[in-house]
Amino acid sequence: MTSSNNLKIPLYAKGFKYFKSAVKYAKDVCEGKIIVSESPRLECKRFLTELELQKDKNYPYYFDKVAGEKICSFLETLQHVKGKWARGDIQSRYLHLEPWQCFICVNIFGWKKRIDDLRRYMLAYLELPRKQGKSFFSAGFGLYMFAVDGEAGAEVYCGATSLDQAMHVFKPASLMVERNEFFKKKYKVNVKKEFMDLPDGSIFKPIVGSAHDGSSPHCAILDEVHEHPNDELFQSQITGLGSRDQPLVLLITTAGKNIESFCKEQHDYVFKNQQTELKNQDLTTFGMIYTIDKDDDPFTLEALKKANPNFGVSCKEDYLLRQLDIAKRSPKDRADYLTKNLNVWLNAKSAFFDMQQWNECADETLNIDDFVNDDLFIAFDLSAKYDMTTIVLNFVRKINGYKHSFVFIYAYLPTDTIEDVTNFNYKLYQKYVQIQSHNCPYGTLLTPIAGSEVDTDYLYEELVMIIKKFKRVKEIIYDPWRTPSVMNKLAKNFGFLRDRIVEMTQNTKNLNAGMKEMQSAIVSKRIHHDGNPILAWHVSNVISKEDNKGNDFPTKANKNAKIDGAVCTIMTQNRVELYSPTHSLTDRILNRVAIGSI
Repeated sequence: MTSSNNLKIPLYAKGFKYFKSAVKYAKDVCEGKIIVSESPRLECKRFLTELELQKDKNYPYYFDKVAGEKICSFLETLQHVKGKWARGDIQSRYLHLEPWQCFICVNIFGWKKRIDDLRRYMLAYLELPRKQGKSFFSAGFGLYMFAVDGEAGAEVYCGATSLDQAMHVFKPASLMVERNEFFKKKYKVNVKKEFMDLPDGSIFKPIVGSAHDGSSPHCAILDEVHEHPNDELFQSQITGLGSRDQPLVLLITTAGKNIESFCKEQHDYVFKNQQTELKNQDLTTFGMIYTIDKDDDPFTLEALKKANPNFGVSCKEDYLLRQLDIAKRSPKDRADYLTKNLNVWLNAKSAFFDMQQWNECADETLNIDDFVNDDLFIAFDLSAKYDMTTIVLNFVRKINGYKHSFVFIYAYLPTDTIEDVTNFNYKLYQKYVQIQSHNCPYGTLLTPIAGSEVDTDYLYEELVMIIKKFKRVKEIIYDPWRTPSVMNKLAKNFGFLRDRIVEMTQNTKNLNAGMKEMQSAIVSKRIHHDGNPILAWHVSNVISKEDNKGNDFPTKANKNAKIDGAVCTIMTQNRVELYSPTHSLTDRILNRVAIGSI
């Protein structure tokens, strides 16, 4: 094992100024002198903790201060290539690392494995609002790994969903080389329009989609990962790392608008890992997610300062306050403000329902069996061939004079669809069919149905099961498309239902009121659910097709988004709003007992 203490310290590392800056930043964060959200706070805490733990020679990692200084000093030899600094005097053109940037750089490149002296972090996930210098990390890290890291025949790829986006990383990197004559000559960099290479075969190039077979990346930079439709590009890079001693995959992005995306999956993994006790963490993954915390008011200067680490440097206060004011005045601009300026995850480009508020209505302790004696509204959507069928059960209780809805979803999908690897949602379906849930009829979130469709006979049997189990069915609401035979059969075999079957054609007239009532119930916490991920996915995909009178109709951004469960919930909320519970004394007693069990 080698370390900074056993080597002659190079000139660039004298005084370890970048390391000291990183330590001071971490301490200021942990002491509350610098206000950040939970993710960077946890990463700073881990850094300081491990600096102490590394003093024990049995700890598997150590911090190489010289390696940390090397990446930082290299980055400060590069010049800005756009904006006011690129136009300034020669001294102001050079990159200058802020303390938070020093912290990220020395962590990724400074921590090493004691067993072999190779870098510890293979994956780095950086999630930042706009105008925080993401290209600084992308281009700078790429050039370092391309030429300075000492890897013979290094392959560095900057990947994105389009060539234009990939060039957002490559173009600044190539310009930085052109403006650094010493670097260009020392490493004999050959700069071309769409790639750079070195005499030893090292290459730096943009890629779109998956890399070609046989590629062996030393560094893969995936930009604006929230725009990636799946993990194909990521996996193609990961599978090629095996022949490299200390490769790095850098995922860098702002928050997105698809909570079921590959990027959100990475976000959740990193954040959950940070929240885990140190001894159980994945210690090969580094992450920094700059955003606001759950209870923060997003329309404050304090929130902007917390989420934007380069506040007042590359991102000016007057610009951010202008974006805040626009978002407060214009609901249609609010989603962009939250994702781009505060780095808050949403879903759908103009999501109708506030998913943070929806998530706050979740209660994972809810048990559907506690509602057998509560008033029940049922709505269902029978899918077309190969698609998902949903049944929503909306139980109504009167609490403190107000109607509260307790919503559960049953979801069914043909096995032909679940096993179709070409389906856009294949991985989601594979996940949902395995997750256990005591509130779903057959024990998993998604019930597989053999074949290619859920037919009317199966739907009928499921509705019969629900009617027999839950004693107070008030209404069954249905869309007449494909289902009249089911409703006629129910009315024939269950006479008491004849006046409780409500036809609701899917149009603005019928669904506008339900959308607005559901929105109001979410805001006022009058709607409750068990946190079912399928229902959350469907709710998050709803966008409004608004007519010229301000009436809303639920639709979705694209064909792969699913909203069936949300529409069924809207249908039930439409009817719940019109309903006045008139319980007998016995019902009130049963209701009171059930409420006490929640």
